[in-house]
Amino acid sequence: MFKEVYTYNEESNEYIGESITMLDPEETRMQGKEIWMIPPNSTTVKPELREGYAPIWNGESWNYVEDHRGEKGYIGKEPIEIKELGPLPNEFSIEKPELTLEEIKEQNKQEILLNLSRIDQASSRSLRAILTAQLSGQEPEIADINKLNEYESLAKDFRTVLAKLNG
Repeated sequence: MFKEVYTYNEESNEYIGESITMLDPEETRMQGKEIWMIPPNSTTVKPELREGYAPIWNGESWNYVEDHRGEKGYIGKEPIEIKELGPLPNEFSIEKPELTLEEIKEQNKQEILLNLSRIDQASSRSLRAILTAQLSGQEPEIADINKLNEYESLAKDFRTVLAKLNG
């Protein structure tokens, strides 16, 4: 004979699944009643699976705790992901908070500085090629000059916007 058992986590007592167990033939014979070989951290009490809740074994029955794990949102302006069982924090919101004008300006400045850094890195190849040609007495490749001019024009545009943001 077999019987279903419901297993829970040893530390959190959270339901983790079901399996089957068998009668203990020796104990059943000795005691004159069915004795099941129930594995550790298991019970024969079936949990009710509810959407948005985690069953937690209390030693006698299942309690149901809100389960928002994996939900993403904000507390204030900080993004968070819920990692624990329980109700959502009072300040939790799924709505992205609106930034102040100063925060938007600062965000834009950081993006511009990052783009300027990328332009510097990208233009260094063309600049090296031009300098190497000049130092060896040769004419630089037109493609290298044109590429460097493109990078400089783009950087100038970013610097203009940055100056307005700092203005």
